[in-house]
Amino acid sequence: MENMAERKVECKKWNTVLCPPTEALLKKFMDMWCHWSVSMSSETLLEIHVEKSVAIDLENGTCSCHQWQINSFPCSHALAAIQKVGDLHVYAYIEYFHTCQSYIEAYTHGIQPIPNIDKFYVDAATSSVVVQPPLVRRPSGRPKSIWMKFVAEGGKRRAIKCGRYGQLGRHNKATCTTPL
Repeated sequence: MENMAERKVECKKWNTVLCPPTEALLKKFMDMWCHWSVSMSSETLLEIHVEKSVAIDLENGTCSCHQWQINSFPCSHALAAIQKVGDLHVYAYIEYFHTCQSYIEAYTHGIQPIPNIDKFYVDAATSSVVVQPPLVRRPSGRPKSIWMKFVAEGGKRRAIKCGRYGQLGRHNKATCTTPL
């Protein structure tokens, strides 16, 4: 919530078309292409000769290095092609979400503060909605029985109480061998 308020105030100070980090990236890319050779096939199809040749399609907004398609922002190859064509309006090739206006629109709406649970208070006189606990309903079908593991499965050996003389042991009344 505080970050959104800070960003809202900060972005009102900007006076560029693009956000400052994006504007800096644009200037960096504009400086990179000075020593490259650019060949035109048509007004929209160009080839940039760097270490390897790169194909640019200005009409579809594609570059064979694929950075333009990934970032929705012209790579340095595309900017070289735009300059070769003589189009001075570079911002037409950049997606709207890189602009300051898009950033400002993203932070126009505030976030409602959420109080802590210990500070939560509902005035019964003004509030018509009272949240009740969920209804507990017994599931249908026979209840699951508790599975007792055998000793071989890692279960505990249970002591049995003899019904004849009432002491704990490993037998019951039916298997008792103690004389009466």
